[in-house]
Amino acid sequence: MRRFRCRVCRAARTVQPPGLRARLRYSLPVIALALMAWGLWLWPAVQVREQLSPWHKLGATDAERWPSLRRWARRAAALFGLPVATAPTARAQALRAVFLVRARGPTDRREAEQVTIGAAVR
Repeated sequence: MRRFRCRVCRAARTVQPPGLRARLRYSLPVIALALMAWGLWLWPAVQVREQLSPWHKLGATDAERWPSLRRWARRAAALFGLPVATAPTARAQALRAVFLVRARGPTDRREAEQVTIGAAVR
């Protein structure tokens, strides 16, 4: 991400490609794809992590889970600019977010492509 300073007012501005957000280790398309695999395809968290995480060295407590999935599901409205709503479980929140993000993507693509493209559009 690049930072620029206005020559007139001296304000700093950060410019980034679509799909990236400050203080996130993963891009929004990857987060949306992870939520899709976990919420729609019902993959176990371990499998989602194995497929999408570039880090292969895990701590002892992370071998059987991926806490980021629940955190991303709870923050989906803020991450993707969606209407705020509650769901009974984190998987249900993830599923709702996936459907809303997928609706932004092109309809002539496979669902995984729709989600990743829709996540970058805001």
